[in-house]
Amino acid sequence: MKSLLINRILNVCFFILGLYQILISKDYNQAAASFGIGLAFDPISNDIPWAQRTMIQKSIPIIQLAMCAACLGLGFGMNDR
Repeated sequence: MKSLLINRILNVCFFILGLYQILISKDYNQAAASFGIGLAFDPISNDIPWAQRTMIQKSIPIIQLAMCAACLGLGFGMNDR
Protein backbone atom coordinates (compact mmCIF):
# COMPACT_ATOMS: atom_id res chain seq x y z
CA MET A 1 0.00 0.00 0.00
CA LYS A 2 2.90 2.33 0.73
CA SER A 3 4.34 1.83 -2.77
CA LEU A 4 0.96 2.70 -4.30
CA LEU A 5 0.98 6.02 -2.44
CA ILE A 6 4.52 6.72 -3.60
CA ASN A 7 3.54 5.86 -7.20
CA ARG A 8 0.59 8.25 -7.05
CA ILE A 9 2.72 11.07 -5.66
CA LEU A 10 5.45 10.57 -8.26
CA ASN A 11 2.92 10.30 -11.09
CA VAL A 12 1.27 13.58 -10.12
CA CYS A 13 4.63 15.31 -9.59
CA PHE A 14 5.91 14.33 -13.05
CA PHE A 15 2.57 15.36 -14.60
CA ILE A 16 2.75 18.78 -12.93
CA LEU A 17 6.39 19.13 -13.97
CA GLY A 18 5.40 18.37 -17.56
CA LEU A 19 2.64 21.00 -17.45
CA TYR A 20 5.12 23.52 -16.03
CA GLN A 21 7.57 22.78 -18.82
CA ILE A 22 4.85 23.27 -21.44
CA LEU A 23 3.20 26.39 -20.04
CA ILE A 24 6.08 28.29 -18.43
CA SER A 25 9.38 27.23 -19.99
CA LYS A 26 7.99 26.16 -23.43
CA ASP A 27 10.38 23.18 -23.50
CA TYR A 28 8.30 20.51 -25.22
CA ASN A 29 11.01 17.84 -25.38
CA GLN A 30 11.58 17.99 -21.63
CA ALA A 31 7.82 17.95 -21.06
CA ALA A 32 7.56 14.78 -23.17
CA ALA A 33 10.30 13.20 -21.06
CA SER A 34 8.49 14.15 -17.85
CA PHE A 35 5.19 12.72 -19.07
CA GLY A 36 6.98 9.56 -20.21
CA ILE A 37 8.70 9.09 -16.86
CA GLY A 38 5.38 9.70 -15.11
CA LEU A 39 3.91 6.76 -17.03
CA ALA A 40 6.31 4.43 -15.23
CA PHE A 41 4.58 5.21 -11.93
CA ASP A 42 1.13 3.71 -12.45
CA PRO A 43 -1.22 5.39 -9.93
CA ILE A 44 -3.65 2.45 -9.99
CA SER A 45 -3.02 -0.79 -8.10
CA ASN A 46 -1.04 -3.30 -10.15
CA ASP A 47 -3.20 -6.10 -8.75
CA ILE A 48 -6.06 -5.04 -11.02
CA PRO A 49 -5.67 -6.40 -14.58
CA TRP A 50 -6.10 -3.97 -17.47
CA ALA A 51 -9.31 -5.62 -18.66
CA GLN A 52 -10.97 -5.20 -15.24
CA ARG A 53 -10.12 -1.52 -14.79
CA THR A 54 -12.85 1.08 -15.16
CA MET A 55 -12.87 3.52 -18.05
CA ILE A 56 -11.48 6.37 -15.94
CA GLN A 57 -8.64 4.14 -14.69
CA LYS A 58 -7.78 3.25 -18.28
CA SER A 59 -8.00 6.83 -19.49
CA ILE A 60 -5.35 8.20 -17.09
CA PRO A 61 -2.33 6.47 -18.69
CA ILE A 62 -3.80 6.87 -22.19
CA ILE A 63 -4.10 10.65 -21.71
CA GLN A 64 -0.57 10.82 -20.34
CA LEU A 65 0.72 8.85 -23.32
CA ALA A 66 -1.15 11.15 -25.72
CA MET A 67 0.34 14.23 -24.05
CA CYS A 68 3.80 12.66 -24.24
CA ALA A 69 3.37 11.99 -27.97
CA ALA A 70 1.97 15.48 -28.61
CA CYS A 71 4.90 17.08 -26.82
CA LEU A 72 7.36 15.01 -28.81
CA GLY A 73 5.66 16.10 -32.02
CA LEU A 74 5.65 19.74 -30.95
CA GLY A 75 9.25 19.55 -29.78
CA PHE A 76 10.49 18.07 -33.03
CA GLY A 77 8.27 20.32 -35.13
CA MET A 78 9.22 23.56 -33.40
CA ASN A 79 12.95 22.78 -33.55
CA ASP A 80 12.74 21.95 -37.27
CA ARG A 81 12.83 25.60 -38.32
